[in-house]
Amino acid sequence: MPKRKRLLYVLAFIAVLAAGWIAFYLYIQQFDSTIKVEPIPYEKPIAVNEFDNEYDVVVIGGEPEGVVAAVSAARNGANTLLIESREELGGLFTYGLFNSLEIPRDEEGNTVSRGIFEEWHNLVGASDVFGIEQAKAAFKKLVDEEPLLTLSVNTEVVQPIMEENTVIGVQVKNEFGEFKIKGKAFIDATQECGLCGNVKGTFLYR
Repeated sequence: MPKRKRLLYVLAFIAVLAAGWIAFYLYIQQFDSTIKVEPIPYEKPIAVNEFDNEYDVVVIGGEPEGVVAAVSAARNGANTLLIESREELGGLFTYGLFNSLEIPRDEEGNTVSRGIFEEWHNLVGASDVFGIEQAKAAFKKLVDEEPLLTLSVNTEVVQPIMEENTVIGVQVKNEFGEFKIKGKAFIDATQECGLCGNVKGTFLYR
């Protein structure tokens, strides 16, 4: 096959993929305007330029489970740090555009999920689908309402800080530099096991 013809096939394939992705994104975005919910005031989270020397709980990953873990820890009196490598919270729900839920229900069709998930679910309309922007705002609202919880986005974990076979801290970096942060307990809520995957050998979390 001539090079020119192969190039045309490749360009056509890319164009089809791009068109499909745009169509899917626009389809997802329509839920932000069709779902009847109270809009949540929203400002994008920012990276932190000063950290405490030590936190009771350090949660790595702003996935839904990371947000819930951090909020729960703070509500139980723990000085908590939530670190997210991307610009906003929500992980698979927001960046993966995974905005439909398979919610467990009882025989009468009522949702049986409770706790912090239920709070978030009510904020996004209590439906089986939700708007992406509303979801981002709902996650951040839960975080912002906890005085013992600090959030730093665009912040990456460089490596764990070890003391023999125990993780006692993490080294992180963002636009303001690199920081060494100690913690009493650590929760890895990343999809790729960003903290656990960097710990060699047998280890314990303190």
